[in-house]
Amino acid sequence: RRHESRKQRKQRADAREMLDEACSPAASFALITLWRPRHLSPEDNRRVGAERARVRSRRTNERREREELRHESKCEKERDEATDTDVW
Repeated sequence: RRHESRKQRKQRADAREMLDEACSPAASFALITLWRPRHLSPEDNRRVGAERARVRSRRTNERREREELRHESKCEKERDEATDTDVW
């Protein structure tokens, strides 16, 4: 009888531990990220897709602008160096 109750206690503890793991933020985040696409309605899916596309294009534009600025400043620097040598 004592063994039986110990076994039951262990089962209860194991079940509680599993519940704790299932409730952890990492587990719930994983569940959300894994299952979210299947649970979104088609219009929500389109909205999320459009938002991601907007973010992607904004990042691309920002990167392009940074590259252009870098190129312009590099050209200006080269131009300045060329005029400096002409003057002296």
